[in-house]
Amino acid sequence: MHPLTTAAALLLDRWSPGLDAPRAAPWASRYLALMREQFGALEPWGALVPVLFLIAVPLALATFLLYAAHALGALLGAALGLLLMLVAFGPQGGLREIEAYPDALEQDDDAAATTAATAVIGARPLPVPVERSRAFARAVPQAVLQSSFGVATWALIAGPIGALLWRTAEQLERALRAGPPAQHAEARRVLGVLAWLPTRALALTLAAMGRGEEAFAEWRAFRAPEAAELRDADAELLARVAHAALKVDPDEEDGGLHLAWCAVALAERAWLAWVAALVVLGLIGVVA
Repeated sequence: MHPLTTAAALLLDRWSPGLDAPRAAPWASRYLALMREQFGALEPWGALVPVLFLIAVPLALATFLLYAAHALGALLGAALGLLLMLVAFGPQGGLREIEAYPDALEQDDDAAATTAATAVIGARPLPVPVERSRAFARAVPQAVLQSSFGVATWALIAGPIGALLWRTAEQLERALRAGPPAQHAEARRVLGVLAWLPTRALALTLAAMGRGEEAFAEWRAFRAPEAAELRDADAELLARVAHAALKVDPDEEDGGLHLAWCAVALAERAWLAWVAALVVLGLIGVVA
């Protein structure tokens, strides 16, 4: 039932803005502070073991809750599994997050456009509107990977526990940026390993939903920079494949509005393709 549950979670995440506020709570930093209060920095264990331990604890708790819920009834277990998946998405719904930027551009609200672009890009964008839109379009695939497609891929593999595995690793990497550098480096490596398959699954979908010939040619030609971390190399691969699949030049007159909407539309087509594929896979599993 993982495909159908994942499809339902994608649909609910898309049209449930009320989920954004509770998911935006800084639970990872609070969790990290609590664990350090109980166990310290765990430095004698090296860097990787504490990171894996910090990821494993929420997964063990979720596994116990799912087991207990299924023991009480299959429907209760399924409902809890769906809830855990919805918690793992976000913090903000991926498509709603990227739609905010072109919406603000259309309304000529430059302050809102800058804020929306910053949320997607991860850094304050250039003040020149067309360059801001170019950076936004490049960042869109990574933004939707982090908010929804990474969760959906691991949910398909391992159900609700897989979804929580992705979100816990992603949020822990963010929380550890202010922590011991060695542990943060290991958290990035763990997240890079977890992102390897979702990155390629999303790149494949974007290529299929856009200019496939150009996108696959870019993929074949891509070579990771020497000494680049796996996470950075995969982010560059995804950005290049998406750019080739889009193949739209920004317009100076509209501040890149057309480019921004095209990037959002490509992500929406990829989302729709995933939902349709998951429903088909789930129905095949039910019939079989």
